[in-house]
Amino acid sequence: FLDEEEDRSGHVFAAVQVVVDEAEAKVLRTDASSDQSRINQSFVMNSLQQAVENKWSTLMKMPRNGHEMLEAMTAFVDTLSVWEYDILGVLPVEYKLKPWYTTLYFSLLTKYIRDNMSNPAAIAKMTSDEQLAATNWIEKYVGVLEHLEMMSTISSADVQELQHLGALFQKDSVVKMKDHLVDFTSKQAMVLLQDPFPECDPDDGTVFTAGPTDLFKCLQQSLLGMSQFSTPGVILDLAQACIRAVQDYQTAVLVAMTVAAWRPEDKDKSKDKDKGKDKDKDKDDRDGPPGARGEEDGLPDWRERRMAWLCAFVNDTKRCDENLDLLEQAFLRKLPDDCHEKLDFGSVAESFHDTANSLLTLLSTHLVHDVFQEPWPGAATYVATVADYARDLRVMLDHLFVRRLWKKMATGMAAAYLLHLSTQEFNASSAQTLIPEDLNALAGFWREELDDSHLEGIHEAVQCVGKVLQAEDVAALGPAVDNICVRHNDCPPGYLQILIGKRSDWDKKVKHEASALVDATYDKHGIELRRRESSLRSVETMDSVFASVDGLQADGKRKDKKEKKEKREKKGKKDKDKK
Repeated sequence: FLDEEEDRSGHVFAAVQVVVDEAEAKVLRTDASSDQSRINQSFVMNSLQQAVENKWSTLMKMPRNGHEMLEAMTAFVDTLSVWEYDILGVLPVEYKLKPWYTTLYFSLLTKYIRDNMSNPAAIAKMTSDEQLAATNWIEKYVGVLEHLEMMSTISSADVQELQHLGALFQKDSVVKMKDHLVDFTSKQAMVLLQDPFPECDPDDGTVFTAGPTDLFKCLQQSLLGMSQFSTPGVILDLAQACIRAVQDYQTAVLVAMTVAAWRPEDKDKSKDKDKGKDKDKDKDDRDGPPGARGEEDGLPDWRERRMAWLCAFVNDTKRCDENLDLLEQAFLRKLPDDCHEKLDFGSVAESFHDTANSLLTLLSTHLVHDVFQEPWPGAATYVATVADYARDLRVMLDHLFVRRLWKKMATGMAAAYLLHLSTQEFNASSAQTLIPEDLNALAGFWREELDDSHLEGIHEAVQCVGKVLQAEDVAALGPAVDNICVRHNDCPPGYLQILIGKRSDWDKKVKHEASALVDATYDKHGIELRRRESSLRSVETMDSVFASVDGLQADGKRKDKKEKKEKREKKGKKDKDKK
């Protein structure tokens, strides 16, 4: 009974016709009483109930997971149309079949949901996809009851309880979805870095990763699970989870691309630190990103690969921004008009610009350190090296970011050059010759890449410092320091005092007077002490030559401090071994 196979449907309706005929004129009679028909309301109702329960038992033997359960339940609900359109009209009205079978179906379905899907243990096992599917199933089932005009036969409390279960599934599914998104985004950057190099666009040569595609595909799939009946609150909650996922992904990328995650000496220290803590831990987990493995693994030099990945992640920010617009439109379609203003993706869109800026700073710093290797190669070698990098970067980077990188590189290179000056001995005569020559050679390259206004600012900053080294005596030094305080008050006074200490043509007394003059001049201009102290905050943006010098100086001091500490530790170990 209620079998949908074509070859048996004729027998079903033949049996129903017998029931109809018997109800009108009793033909089938029992042996015990010639007046009583063997087919009566009780017999028919019992037979129908047995048929429904058999159908239910057959369908529910197959499910192995949440999705298969819902498929079986859907197949069961589909048989309601057989009652409504084929059976109800041919059986006597006094049987009152509609309220009877509606209640029978509802009780079987809701009992199964309570026993197998809505208890805490079952909810914990269900995936977020399964829970969203369950929510959608409940909404569609209620819709079927309304369409077949069966709602009046079920109490409103029972229907509300079923809908409450749907809301429970949906709420828990969003929680699980958040956890999934956090887990996905935190690992995605590391997964991408398993490859030696990022992907390359065959048309223009720009590099990129699959990160934005994978990320927004995951977010779109999360949203697709929301049905037309999902409440605005749930959809907005999911939107916040998506925003958090995008932000976490950007943070994970920045962390994965820090130089400490790539530089071999930092990886070795990390390895020593972790030694003995967890011997079975995977090597890549200890040594930084898999993409940071070096030539010992048969991969190219880590500097070359880090540069390519930095370019790719910078380009990705543009693709993320484009994908974000599509995701926002998808959320707006799910929300009623009066909730649109509550959806705020603006902060995420701005964060892509910040992430690109941070990655460009990392890329610029990477190139500055790579080009400016000790000893100073000379302006001609420097220009040739930078030109070689520039040729590759013009291809790998999207044109939108090239100019922004050049600005950071020009500023960073000027800062590195100023730091180089602080390591050399000068007299007034050599400074008057060498610094202008170097400055002209460096500016000659950048002049083709940058507008005059930006380049002039950098050029002028280096010239100001040059005048400190070119001053013949303390009297001539005064106007040079005064000019720096007026035009470049972020220049650390300690840096100027280091330059003074490197003057080979001044004796100790003159150097002391010159250093005192620097302090007095800064005090005269009211430059606060906090502005004179080393600060790493400004290095993040690389917008100021002197802020960058300040940061590079601080990096150098930390490096020297590390080296001294390592020497002390080695000496202590040797003394201990001797004892």
